[in-house]
Amino acid sequence: MLQKKAIATFHYALNPTGYLLLGKSETIGSSAPFFAQLEKNYKIYVRKNDVTSRPTFEMNPRMPEADPMEEPNRTPKNPKADPASRDLDTVVDTLLLSQYVPASVVVNQDLDILQFRGSTGLFLEPLPGKASLNLLKMARPSLLFELRNTVHKAHKSGEPIRKTGLEIKVKSKTHQVAIEAVPLKTATEERLFLIIFEEVTTPALQESGKTGVRVRRIKQLEEELATLREDLHSIIEEQEANNEELQSANEEIISSNEELQSINEELETSKEEIESANEELQTINQELQQRNDQLTEAYAFAEDIFSTIREATLVLNSDLRVMSANQAFYTIFRVRPEATEGRLLYELGNRQWDIPQLRNMLDAVVQEDAQFQGFEVAHNFPEIGEKVMYLNARKVVRQHSQEAILVAIEDITEHRQVQRMLSEQEAWFHTIVDSAPTLIWVAGPDARYKYLNTAWTAYAGHPPKEERLHGWTADIHSDDREAYLAIYRKSFEERLPFSFEYRLRRNDGEYRWMQEKASPLFKPDGTFNGYLGTCTDVHLQKTLTQELDLRVQERTREVQKTAESLQAVLNSSPASIAYFKAIPESNDITDFTLVVCNQNFATLNNQPVSQMQGRQASQLFPNQWSAGMFDRFKQVVETGEPVYEEQQNSIPDTDRWWGSSIIKYDGGLVVTRLNVSGPGEG
Repeated sequence: MLQKKAIATFHYALNPTGYLLLGKSETIGSSAPFFAQLEKNYKIYVRKNDVTSRPTFEMNPRMPEADPMEEPNRTPKNPKADPASRDLDTVVDTLLLSQYVPASVVVNQDLDILQFRGSTGLFLEPLPGKASLNLLKMARPSLLFELRNTVHKAHKSGEPIRKTGLEIKVKSKTHQVAIEAVPLKTATEERLFLIIFEEVTTPALQESGKTGVRVRRIKQLEEELATLREDLHSIIEEQEANNEELQSANEEIISSNEELQSINEELETSKEEIESANEELQTINQELQQRNDQLTEAYAFAEDIFSTIREATLVLNSDLRVMSANQAFYTIFRVRPEATEGRLLYELGNRQWDIPQLRNMLDAVVQEDAQFQGFEVAHNFPEIGEKVMYLNARKVVRQHSQEAILVAIEDITEHRQVQRMLSEQEAWFHTIVDSAPTLIWVAGPDARYKYLNTAWTAYAGHPPKEERLHGWTADIHSDDREAYLAIYRKSFEERLPFSFEYRLRRNDGEYRWMQEKASPLFKPDGTFNGYLGTCTDVHLQKTLTQELDLRVQERTREVQKTAESLQAVLNSSPASIAYFKAIPESNDITDFTLVVCNQNFATLNNQPVSQMQGRQASQLFPNQWSAGMFDRFKQVVETGEPVYEEQQNSIPDTDRWWGSSIIKYDGGLVVTRLNVSGPGEG
């Protein structure tokens, strides 16, 4: 009963387009007519918005103890003005007026009739007994199967399905009927169908007598048989799908049983955990007692820390009287405990703490629980001289809930002296840098210039502020600017020194070559602090270097031309000429490299000149190399004595004599080979 009431409440509260999601172990029970299931695996439902399937449930409101306040006037809702109903009427009327005239009904997914259109008495008839608007209970018996089948196909395909050739008998009269199921699209998720009934007039048959009746009956049976085959195939496919769903449901049930078993085990575990929790509570009580003892020790430890910290510290009560002070306070300000404790802060010493601004701040700490930090005070004490201090104060709660004000005094006298010294050194540095003739700049960690010396601003002719805001990049020559900025940013990212040459415009508009060198700056703790760079005018050197490069290029072209001329001279010689350079290794010659040769030498070896030059002799002449060529080459280089020999090469149909000469030259060898055969030989 409670579940039925809960489901009815869900149906009432759910929006027309809302969803109802149940757990694995929950069902809608006997309230199936009120919801349509969208997803079986996850038990997702949508409410049915038709009037006939709305549930009823009792509501027993409690009477208020006092007279309720009158609610403002509200306009009662008119159920006839339901937007979903008006939308449904519009869709149905528009469809009927544009395409259909026959009698029709609107049904939902469970074939419950929602609306009637036209005269449906020929096709529908209420059954005796309990009233029902279900289409299958009101339709003629001969239409039941086809109605169910047609609606099922329309639901599955989403397209209109028409069925003809149906017969119904009304008062011993046979009528030919056609039905059509059309899916309707509405604003809700519920699937609705328009069932159209049409009485069909059968054309007169050409055949007469028994033969005509038989032919008509056979044709009708063939059509029904074909339809039944299609329906049977569809039913088989649905049956297989249902079997798969049943198998999946069975697996889910098995999984649910396993989950229930797991839940039982978890309950047993929870019971054990509760028992363990009780034991832990006892342990916690013991630990709490220990913590109280530790807290007492912590208070004592805090007192010890208070007495040993280096900063002078005072503990004041709400009346700003000194309750206690640490040893650092007595040491720094050279006072005694008996002259300090119990006295008002402003009365200490020669009333050096009687400062109006300090009074206001301490009053705010006492009355408003405020706190202040870094309040700087400078005072000239009679015995210890001038002191610069930072005062920090806040309210604290001491043992036994006593409120107190903790005042910490940080002596920054030496820090201020160091700051003054650094300021003087910085001014001294600026004086030296500004007097230097070199352009000097200093950039911060953000890669922006924060200092430019006088020589720089005089060279550029711009105000220092404009230069520091990256205006200096406009003075770099356009051909050098991108490359300079790239190396500048990369160096800042990698924190590495860099050097670069670029052209920088002078205040008279002339571009001068500058050599810039910059190094990263780091603080004593290793933190990156920017860059320091210098720019030196190298215009004269750069100009001379460029002129020298031009001369070197010109000289190189002359040498190349001379080499080409020498190669032409060598190629004109009837002898084959080659120059080999020795390859030393560990004070010993291991091979020779062919440096230059003429065309005759390359022709004798059947290779182009370009492929022979630069290669080693052992690769060019492997057979001759192993036959003693290396020993003769090495002997000539080591002794310096030339070698000349004549050899006869046996070539088919001819005999030739060759004269070979090997001469040492510049750490290498000049090898010459000439045909010395007689005039009639060769």
